[in-house]
Order: sequence, then structure tokens, then C-alpha cells
Amino acid sequence: MKSFLLFCVVAVAGCNTNTECSGNSCVCTAGQSCGITCNSGGGACDVQCAPNEACNVGCTAGQPCYVECSGTTSCMVGCLNAADCHVTCPSNNCTVTNCSGAGCIVECNGANGTASGTTVTCP
Repeated sequence: MKSFLLFCVVAVAGCNTNTECSGNSCVCTAGQSCGITCNSGGGACDVQCAPNEACNVGCTAGQPCYVECSGTTSCMVGCLNAADCHVTCPSNNCTVTNCSGAGCIVECNGANGTASGTTVTCP
């Protein structure tokens, strides 16, 4: 019973109740906005946001971060200078912060995002 309770606490720690997660790999529930903060030491942050909803993701420093939010109404991602931060955004209403270098890849509905310092936006 203690193992099951610990699993429940760990599985939900990085995600809100509108997601299904396994560690830092999360899929947001359809029809609901979601906000996820990935956990340090939980491996790569890999999030699939729900279409037609808002999505807010906080990555973990030092861990790869992959966010699919191309069908969302808005997307905010904090990369925390992760070595790899790949975000697939809608054509607008997307902001990715603390993202720089060759590992920072932000795509805005097929086009490259616009970088200003360590912030990348769409359009």
C-alpha cells in the first residue's frame, strides 16, 4: 500500500490534475488547459498539450525539454536554458523563454520563431 501511495504522489508531482503523466512525460487532457512543471531528476520533459486550449510548461534546467503545442490557443514554455529545448508552436500566441544556442528549436506552424535574446516568440 505504501508503494502505491508513493507512486501516486510521484506520478502527479510534475503535473496538474488535467494531465496523464509518467515521470516527466505528460499528455494534457482534451478539452482542458494545462500547466506542467517538470521535476528535477525526472528525465526529459516531454509534454503534449491539448488542442484548442492554453498550455504552460516549465522545463527543468539540465534536462532536455520537448513540447508539442501547435494546436493550442496559447503556449508559454520556460526552457530554463536546457541543452535541448524543442517547441512546436501555433502560428501565434507562443512564447519560449530562456532558450538559446543550437539546441533551442522553436517552430511556429512550420516557420522559425523570432528570437530576441533568450526569448523566442511566434510570429
